[in-house]
Amino acid sequence: MNVRGLFQFGPLPDATQDAAAFATEIERRLNRVYRLAQDVEHNLKEEEDSRRRADQRVASELETRILSLDEEAKHGDIRGLHEQVLGWFFVVLGLVAQALADLVL
Repeated sequence: MNVRGLFQFGPLPDATQDAAAFATEIERRLNRVYRLAQDVEHNLKEEEDSRRRADQRVASELETRILSLDEEAKHGDIRGLHEQVLGWFFVVLGLVAQALADLVL
C-alpha cells in the first residue's frame, strides 16, 4: 500500500513584530506534524500486524498441506511395498510349484 500526502502551512507571523504569535504558530505546526507522524506510525503498525497475521495464516495452511501430502506419500509408499511383497510371494510360489511339477514328472 502506497500513500502519499502533501500539505503546506501558510506563512509564519513575523518573529520581530509578534514573538508570541510566532512561537504559538510554530508550536501549533510542530504539534500537527507530531500528530501526523504518530498517525502514520500507528497505521504502519496496524498494516504490519495485518500482514503478520496473514503470513501466519498462510504458513499454517502450507504446513497443513505439507503434512497432508506427506501422509499421502507414506500411504502410497506402503501400498507399493505391499504390492511388491505380494508380487515376490507369487513369484516364489510359482517357482516352487514349477520345481514340484518338475520333480513329479
